Amino acid sequence: MSEQKQKEDPIQLLLRTVVRDPDGKTLHDSGRNPAKSFVIQFLQFFSAMLGFDVDGATNYNATDTSGVAGYLYKGNAWASLNFRVDAGVGVDEYGIVVGTGETAPTNTDHKLETQLTEGVGGGNIT
Repeated sequence: MSEQKQKEDPIQLLLRTVVRDPDGKTLHDSGRNPAKSFVIQFLQFFSAMLGFDVDGATNYNATDTSGVAGYLYKGNAWASLNFRVDAGVGVDEYGIVVGTGETAPTNTDHKLETQLTEGVGGGNIT
């Protein structure tokens, strides 16, 4: 990425895809690419990582895919709730999800237009 571009956009979300074989050998590395869908959850996550006290009680909320606000980070005693991005297979209320859509994204979107689900048919991802 050029130094000029970095000066224009001091905060960026960069995506990188690395595909490895079972032995750990790199088969493909996409390099860093700017994300095209910069949503509010990224900003909320980033704010919580930096420790900004947004509500006066050291609680950081984000909206899940069902539209419900919940804790992204809630003090040290709630470490099991911190940065909830590790959802298991089939859990799509939080975590990393993949999707598509025809409508241009806005930074206030809290869910994908069409979420891809696990499988081998149309609209699925394996």
